[in-house]
Amino acid sequence: MINMKKICFLLPLLLFLMASLASAKDFSNDDRWYWTYSNNDYSGYIDKQTLKYDPETDTADVFVRWERPDKQITEIYHDKLFYKTGTMITYSFTQYPYDSDSGTTFTNNNATEYTPTPGSGDEKVMATVAQLVDRTGQLQKLSDDKKAQELKNNQTTAQEKSKQEQIEQQQKQDEQKHEAAQKQKENINKGINILGSIFG
Repeated sequence: MINMKKICFLLPLLLFLMASLASAKDFSNDDRWYWTYSNNDYSGYIDKQTLKYDPETDTADVFVRWERPDKQITEIYHDKLFYKTGTMITYSFTQYPYDSDSGTTFTNNNATEYTPTPGSGDEKVMATVAQLVDRTGQLQKLSDDKKAQELKNNQTTAQEKSKQEQIEQQQKQDEQKHEAAQKQKENINKGINILGSIFG
């Protein structure tokens, strides 16, 4: 009878725990999430699927997942990284308790740029993102493309200038020919007039 009471007591508890476990948000460390930083309190993972980098502005848009076992929560941060200034900004973050499938999102409407603390997880995020997007390579490609475009523009300008000079030179030659013909015509007319005055 005692065993039945224990079973009747434990069964609902077991079902409750199983339901809680089944409804928990799944953030398994698959290929989507790239580990970037860990310490005694938390670990960080970068979402490679949504990671974006713009070499023109040298900025990156990134979602970072922070696992905090001490607080039993998962936090997803939406950050923008500014490499020219070495700063970053947090637009929003969502907290998921370990035993829940739903999260609470906090939007930072008055967000301002800040410089990551040396040796911190944020600093490592900036370094890891730069590596994942091949920031150095993209910046070099952008620089090479701009130089190539500038060279092309200069060549085009030089060709247009040469063509314009040829046109101007041809116009000058045409004018000189016209002036020579006009002068020759005038000389002929003068000769005719002189002959006319002699034999007239």
